[in-house]
Formats: sequence, structure tokens, C-alpha cells
Amino acid sequence: MSKTKWNYAVVRDIFGGLWIGKTKLVVQPNKIFANIADASNRGGILFERTQPDFDIEEEDNNDMELQEQYDNIIFAMKDDVEEIPKGVEKFIV
Repeated sequence: MSKTKWNYAVVRDIFGGLWIGKTKLVVQPNKIFANIADASNRGGILFERTQPDFDIEEEDNNDMELQEQYDNIIFAMKDDVEEIPKGVEKFIV
């Protein structure tokens, strides 16, 4: 039995939120990553760009929901991420 080779990507959902998912798509520069840490770093950068009210330096002063979303992206773990469904792959950012 062969083990599936997963790659990782940042996905923008229909509400504008970001999440990390796993995919069988091939690695693409700045879009699909072999390493989950690289996808998390990309997600963190995108999150900071799209959330002007969020300040990484002001963890205690951030909106709790925004902080939770950011933490879920930055601290994504291989065992916790979901597979990106085929129809959702077009929303990889």
C-alpha cells in the first residue's frame, strides 16, 4: 500500500476567509507547497494583507475571531488539515 503524497495550499472561502488544505495537485511556486510550514507562512502573509484591522504585534488587542483565524493558519498541522475538494481547488490563492 503506497502512501499518498500531499501538498498544501491556502484557500479563500466564499466569505473571504483563508484556510490551509491538502491537495494532490503538483507543487507550484507561491501557490501549492510540498511543506505545510511554507503554506502556513503564505497564509499568514495573505491574512495580514487582507485584514487591515489585524496587527500581528498586538495579539491582546486584536479581535478574538481574527486572532483565532490567524492562529489556525499559522499553526496548521498536517494531521488537522482537510483535503481540498476538487470544486474548491479553483479558490487556491
